[in-house]
Amino acid sequence: MLFRSAHGMFFTQNTLMPMMTRPSGLGAVFTQKRAVCETAGIDEAIASVKKPGWSSGASLNLVDLSNKRMANVEVYMDTHSVFEITPAIGNYSHFNEYKHLRTASGDSIDNPLVFNSDPRQGRSYALPPVANTEDIRMRLSDPLIYRTNKTLLTTILNGTTGMLDIWCCGVRATSAPPHYSWSLLSFFAN
Repeated sequence: MLFRSAHGMFFTQNTLMPMMTRPSGLGAVFTQKRAVCETAGIDEAIASVKKPGWSSGASLNLVDLSNKRMANVEVYMDTHSVFEITPAIGNYSHFNEYKHLRTASGDSIDNPLVFNSDPRQGRSYALPPVANTEDIRMRLSDPLIYRTNKTLLTTILNGTTGMLDIWCCGVRATSAPPHYSWSLLSFFAN
């Protein structure tokens, strides 16, 4: 999922599988729409998704193309964790599990047994930090990261250039040019 605001904010959501949800909480799609469509920058978007009351949770990757900032925000019901990605970080990846948010007692929010047979995060940590779009294409096409029977599509949003490249239909990012490629800086211009 990729969403865009009128202020150059984009975000994607990673699928997460928390062990518990509550039926009376806010739905993720409504909370995320408010965060992106009704805010003017990354700080407002982060403040919006941090509001308590979610029915479950999400991992959101927020990209502010106007101000060249990016953050990963993990939310779960009434708790949250914000991790701003900077050039000094080097290697930051996220593979469908809570990475930096824990329960108040320090326990995992998702069921760790679900990820016992998923080598993607460990493989990403073992590889050198990415430095450019080509490095990211290589990383996301790695045989232990790209899953032929599970990866629906690969998207790369270059926060410096504003280019969004998408590969789909069982094609690795290193196997062919993108199926779709847009300059988000000009795509939504009047």
